[in-house]
Amino acid sequence: MHPIVDTLKAQRATAWEAAKKLLDGAEAEKRDLNAEEDAQFAAINADLDAKDARIAEVVKHEKRAEVADGMREQVERAAAETPAFARAIKNEETEVRSFLNGERRTFQSEVSEPVARWLMKSPDERRDTVTSSTGAPVPTTFADRLTMHLVEIGPMWDVATVMRTASGENIQFPRTTAHGASTFKAEGSALDETNPTFGAFITLGAWKYGTFQQYSYELINDSGIDLLGYIADQAAISIAVVTNTAFTVGNDTNAPNGIVRASTLGVTGGAGVAGAFTTDNLLELLYSVGPQYRRLSASFMMADSSILKARKLKDGNGAYIFVPGLSSAEPDSLLGYPLHSNPDVVATGLSAKSIIYGALAKYMIRQAGPIRFERSDDFAFTEDLSTFKIAIRVDGDLLDQTGAVKHFIGNAA
Repeated sequence: MHPIVDTLKAQRATAWEAAKKLLDGAEAEKRDLNAEEDAQFAAINADLDAKDARIAEVVKHEKRAEVADGMREQVERAAAETPAFARAIKNEETEVRSFLNGERRTFQSEVSEPVARWLMKSPDERRDTVTSSTGAPVPTTFADRLTMHLVEIGPMWDVATVMRTASGENIQFPRTTAHGASTFKAEGSALDETNPTFGAFITLGAWKYGTFQQYSYELINDSGIDLLGYIADQAAISIAVVTNTAFTVGNDTNAPNGIVRASTLGVTGGAGVAGAFTTDNLLELLYSVGPQYRRLSASFMMADSSILKARKLKDGNGAYIFVPGLSSAEPDSLLGYPLHSNPDVVATGLSAKSIIYGALAKYMIRQAGPIRFERSDDFAFTEDLSTFKIAIRVDGDLLDQTGAVKHFIGNAA
């Protein structure tokens, strides 16, 4: 691990101990945190979040440096072994060069086969490949780089299963509402016929999301800058923000069906507490999801403000139910399950669906067709800027409606 990460991890552990000391002191005196202590606790948590962000940034840049070091060798080897691959890489390089030089106004970039296979892995498998010695697949196209950045940046892109299709035609999936029961029979006996129950089909189409990026003539023509990598980074941030909102709280009318809307009720909070949750509420939510899903990489997802509240909670034995991750590849956990921050899940409140829990990989993101790029030198002509438009088509929904993902909702009173 990078020495900076080791230092940050140690500082993070020290800060968390200070936060627990504040809480334990107030609890020993059978009172809530006073105003000064509450401000100190909030400041410590803000520091924890800042260190988390810094750790993620260091690890990300370190990983990208490793990829960059090995990319040329791997691409050259693959090109030597597969002429078709070599032609594809050369064609995209030619298109990109012409695009950046202003010789053409549009081009399309496809996700490569290795990255497409990587996207279809479960979120845990994707993380394992990134942290293993073999590493994630080497991005060889612009679409590869942008899509892999989306997975790094967007909470829903990270936890969901991502499926790529060549075109944008509607695809129908059966919506599972109940699983067939298995039977136990003696040797040679006929098995009983049991079938899963399917509801109305889920149709995944292709909603279009895009972003505009503007760059100066000098930046575009500076050969010392990896402009394509920079554009991929900036575009991924913009697209990740808007698509994450859609995959989280989309209304299924003019957007994907967000995971909050698609989830089913697990627990309703108590009355008279403004939608707040307790340790018991979280345990009830956890056990409202069947054991077959709790074993399938189940995890919690909530907003930072809710995570701040969860950090104060203890179990019946007086132990904090929140545990900070000890490594860059290990997320924070709540009641022993991974905890993901998602700014698009609403904060606690009356009738607010503020916590999601379950097998989040049952949510399917469909990425349709190539990523499209267009350039205009006229849009910001007087500012001497070139404008790039990047568009991606996606949809998403929860395919398993048997209780794989459930939510906590605050009481209405």
